[in-house]
Amino acid sequence: MSKATLNQLEAAPTAPAPADRLAGLPPRPEAPPVKILAPPDSSPGWPDLSPLPFEDDVVPSAWWVFSPVPSDAIETLSRGAADPAWYPAADWILGTNRDTGMLRPLPESAWVDDSYPDGGRAIDLAALGLDAPGRRALFLTVVRIPEPVQARVCPGAIGEGVESRLWLNGEEVSHGAFVELRPGDHRMMALAEVGPRRPWQWEGCRIAPRLTRVTPEEIEAVHAWKLDRWRVMRDAAKMDEAALLAGVRMDPATLRGTPGFHQVGKDKDGRWWLVGPDGRPTVYRGVCAPNRGGTGGRRMRKPPLPPETVADWTRTMRAWGFNQIGCWATLEFYEAGLGHVEMIDTYYVKPWIQTKFPDVFDPAWEAAIEARCAEFCPPLRESRNLVGYYLENERGFMETLRFGVSIEARGPVYQAHGVPERRQVVNEAEPITNPRGIGLLQYLLSLDSDAPGVCRAREFVLERHGGIPEAGQAWGMDLSGPHAVNRRTVDGQRFIAPAYLRDEQDFVRIWARRYFEVVVGAIR
Repeated sequence: MSKATLNQLEAAPTAPAPADRLAGLPPRPEAPPVKILAPPDSSPGWPDLSPLPFEDDVVPSAWWVFSPVPSDAIETLSRGAADPAWYPAADWILGTNRDTGMLRPLPESAWVDDSYPDGGRAIDLAALGLDAPGRRALFLTVVRIPEPVQARVCPGAIGEGVESRLWLNGEEVSHGAFVELRPGDHRMMALAEVGPRRPWQWEGCRIAPRLTRVTPEEIEAVHAWKLDRWRVMRDAAKMDEAALLAGVRMDPATLRGTPGFHQVGKDKDGRWWLVGPDGRPTVYRGVCAPNRGGTGGRRMRKPPLPPETVADWTRTMRAWGFNQIGCWATLEFYEAGLGHVEMIDTYYVKPWIQTKFPDVFDPAWEAAIEARCAEFCPPLRESRNLVGYYLENERGFMETLRFGVSIEARGPVYQAHGVPERRQVVNEAEPITNPRGIGLLQYLLSLDSDAPGVCRAREFVLERHGGIPEAGQAWGMDLSGPHAVNRRTVDGQRFIAPAYLRDEQDFVRIWARRYFEVVVGAIR
């Protein structure tokens, strides 16, 4: 769209938006409330719970665990100081059940350091035998606030199917709420409940309840952000998209693709657009993974959904303003009248150098890719709904310098001391193949293998340096003797010398070029 056209549209009176466009718009965000919480006037304390000093964004270090949890105990313990009957009832519940083992101190073995997702400490429900569906437990502690503090609440549920609720002085506070704690001893109670579990992103089962200090300026910034997002939604709902797109003037010389199918091209201002089968520019708004199997889509090999479900979901997507289908849809949606993409899932095709990292120089991998594309692509060749193919999702080539990363090397190697848990995330759809961050060239040279990709790495070093010992001299490290690269790699040493990184980048280009030649050639 030309700047003149855009300015004209912005200056023109905004036509009243159809009622159905604004019907789903949420209310204008109000400034977030800050709940003021004072400690109880009377402080008999919970049995054996000495107050802990408040630590910003840190899970309190000592708790009592109460499990299994009868529903009446939750109600009684959550009433707090507002109920005169609370103290004797709480003392009776906690005192009576201490001798039975239902109430016990949290053992040190239940703590996990460097927990996913943010690298802090967390309480491991599995270590307490509480990771099965239907299990629940109360965690009790007391936090001493020396001076007024404003904080953001985080009940801290971690893991599929895990829920966590938090009470302060008997008042339940929700995730993300803001509180102001007055000086004194505040009772904190967390309820952890485990529901049905479907391993996907992470296999752990934990909670990390904590309070994070905030300033009034940060609270206002949250409000400003929410208000800005709301205005974007409001303005988008008021726009006449057809009128906006009608003002886009395409440059026919830039169009790529076959007329009558989806194409790409530039407008007169040099901006790239997706062009629909009707020859008009369009904005792609898609929903990922409509299928029976979840994130994996066709890879999960699940039976198709019934036609009535496909029709119902398609009507719903259209009603919500979506005009396309995103990745990981299954075949039954391809003829539903919406544009769609296909996922080739090339990193799931063997043989692999390591789990889900293919050997792109192996003829067997090239043949397997040809077979995969022969299965996926011909049925879609005449489909006007096909937008294109995803080769993979969020993959790399084990390059050290990825996503604009730069390294200031103070030595030729970096010693990695163990792998942080947040780099060990188990995600069936997108596994982390290289948690130590070893570069591709170093990794291949460390393998005692005759795999074609490994042999290509050796040939690269031989051509450029004359051998591995000579490469080591160029990289500023001793690589003499058998298995020298392997020993350093097993020890967790990452090669980061500038000379090595230049060689690695050149080799990654060779590897990537081979990858795209094979896959794109097979699709075509």
